[in-house]
Amino acid sequence: MKYKGQITGLEVFSIVEVAFLGKVADLLINPDSGMIDFLVIEPEIKFLEYRLVAFNDVAGFGQDALTVETSAKVKNISSDPHALGLLYNGVNVVGAKVMTRSGRFSGVIDEILIDENSGKITECRWISDNKKSGFIPNNLIINFGKDLLIVDDEFESSISNTTPDQIAPLQVVTKLEKAYGSRFNPLEVKELVPFSKPKPYLVGRLVLTDILAEDGNIIAQSGDVVTQEMIERAVAADKYVDLTLNTRDK
Repeated sequence: MKYKGQITGLEVFSIVEVAFLGKVADLLINPDSGMIDFLVIEPEIKFLEYRLVAFNDVAGFGQDALTVETSAKVKNISSDPHALGLLYNGVNVVGAKVMTRSGRFSGVIDEILIDENSGKITECRWISDNKKSGFIPNNLIINFGKDLLIVDDEFESSISNTTPDQIAPLQVVTKLEKAYGSRFNPLEVKELVPFSKPKPYLVGRLVLTDILAEDGNIIAQSGDVVTQEMIERAVAADKYVDLTLNTRDK
C-alpha cells in the first residue's frame, strides 16, 4: 500500500534502456472503478508534452523510483482517448469535500491510500471539520466526483484512527495544513485551494486548427501557442478534448 504522496515525485526509469524518463506528476483516477488508471509523467526535458504510463504497465514502485520495462510504455497524453477523458473529468480525490448520501458535508480528504498491485483506492484519509482525522475504507465510499467524495451516511462510526498496516506513516502535518497554515479550514477548503484548475499539460504546445465554442467565440486559432488561460477557456466551453487533440510540440 502507498499514499499518493509517496508516488508523486518519484523518478521514472526504464529497465531495458536504463533510462530516466521523467517524474510522476499526478495520478489519473477512474471514478467508475475507484482505481488509478494512469500516472502522469513530467517530461525529462522542459517544454515537452507531459506523458503517461498505464498503471498496469508499472514494473515496480520503489522507495526512490518507479520502473517500467521499456520506454515505450510511456506515451504522450494526447495519444490515449481514455486518459484524455479522465483528464477532462478532473476527479482529484485529494482535496475533495466529503458529503454523505443524504447530503451532509463533513470535512475533506487530504490523502488516498493505493494498492500498488491493482491501483485500487483502498482508503481515503479524512480530516473532520474540527481537524480530527481518520481513514474512510473503500466499502463506505459510494462515488468519486469532481472535488466531492460521496460516502455512506454512517461513515464516521466506521472511521479508523490508526495508520493502515504495511505502509510508512506520512508527516503529521497534512499537505493542506502545510500550504495554508492557520488559514486552513476544511469548511472553506474549496475557496482556498483551486482543485478544479486544469493542469498545464498542454502549455507551450502549438495549436493546429481553430477551436471555436458553440456560440462561435474563438478559443484558439491555428498557430497559437497554448497558454493556461486558453486551457481554462476550452474547459469552460467543453472543448478541452478538442484542444488536446489538435496540438503538437513546437
